[in-house]
Amino acid sequence: KPGDPPPYSRGGDTRGWYFPALFQTAGAWLLITESGTGANYCACHLAPDSSGGLYRIAFPFEDEGTRRVKYVHGVEPRHPLPWVLPWRVIVLGDTAGDILTSTLVTDLAEPSKIADTSWIKPGRASWSWWAYPDRRNETDLYSSYITYAAKQGWEYSLLDAGWEKADTKALVEQATRDKVGLMVWAHADVFYDEHRRKRRLDEIARLGIRGVKIDFWSTDRQEALAAMEATLRDAAERKLLVNFHGCTLPRGWQRTWPNFVTAEAVLGAESYMFDERYPDKSAELATILPFTRNVVGPMDFTPLGLGEKRYPRKNTAAHELATSLIFTSGIVHYADKPETYEAFPTAAKDILKAAPALWDETRCLIGEPGKVVALARRAGATWFIAGINGTAADRPLELDLSPFGNKSWKLVKEGADTVQNLDEQIVPANTSKWTHTLPARGGFVLRQDS
Repeated sequence: KPGDPPPYSRGGDTRGWYFPALFQTAGAWLLITESGTGANYCACHLAPDSSGGLYRIAFPFEDEGTRRVKYVHGVEPRHPLPWVLPWRVIVLGDTAGDILTSTLVTDLAEPSKIADTSWIKPGRASWSWWAYPDRRNETDLYSSYITYAAKQGWEYSLLDAGWEKADTKALVEQATRDKVGLMVWAHADVFYDEHRRKRRLDEIARLGIRGVKIDFWSTDRQEALAAMEATLRDAAERKLLVNFHGCTLPRGWQRTWPNFVTAEAVLGAESYMFDERYPDKSAELATILPFTRNVVGPMDFTPLGLGEKRYPRKNTAAHELATSLIFTSGIVHYADKPETYEAFPTAAKDILKAAPALWDETRCLIGEPGKVVALARRAGATWFIAGINGTAADRPLELDLSPFGNKSWKLVKEGADTVQNLDEQIVPANTSKWTHTLPARGGFVLRQDS
């Protein structure tokens, strides 16, 4: 209903609602968001007052930003004439699944400004920071993650904050030998000034790095969006991929600048380290994100973190595995350490090796935002089906697997210890009535046999 808070709102101190906003009406679903915002405008949100079902656009807040950046202008947008304004977008669908598969936000953005995109490759990445946040400059640790990425057939490995103190030259040489592209971390404050931005990107490119994760934008101000657009342009000139973190929602950028491979703009796996509310709401949130945040652009959720953090996870291990296929990102950064994944049963390890970052086809089999979602995704000739339960109660479901071909399936589901363990079993070919009970906060993944 108009004015209902989302399941993860802070309640009384709400100052507004960020895009995208998903609504269910009597006969349809609709998603409200923006597209085509860059240097031309600020990123907007919905004001908190929705009296009578009327929502209003609002500009950023005066207290947004980081102390490391001196903002010159106020929060209201400004631009010389002619002034091309961003799109205000309403996506309509008969079902929530229609919203999930919509490409309208991307379609409305400007066409690619990069003539040759052959160097831009999606992929999977190993990443040490989530498992070892205090080991930020250890060459041996970074090296072990590069080795694991190569073993998995993953395309990238991310060196997060502190990487400059490691032996970068040796790591680049190893990654080159192992055919793993390196991504590195940087703070956003450098990227507002043209001279400093280009100098930093030149330094990164000369090292043989493939891309940069730029963190702590922390605002919707027009100045930040202008700096982000300029960064995408300057990075493209140096054939560098870009991952924005601590940032605003993507607004069709992946079409205009295909070197933009992903962005955070989500309460992802890092929240287990910082937010005590997260474990209780993360399963429900995970069944909403495919119909909201991930519709508008790639989402760096950093899935499959199973290790214990400050605020312990309540979702099952199978739920976390399934999110790595349900959520999409130009680069999928797997959060946990290699030892965790090496302990998986064979079918689960095979999924981590085989599931790509780029899918050829997606079908929404079950779409109930806030409750349950099941998606079928195809890579080449192979289908994967992943489902998650966002509730605290068991959820029976039934799927017809026969439309996906005459092949048997490997099922990965909860093990004896549902929070930590996985189990596997075979599902016969041509199963027209596959029944399965998703436990509370549970999940599953089906993968077709080759």
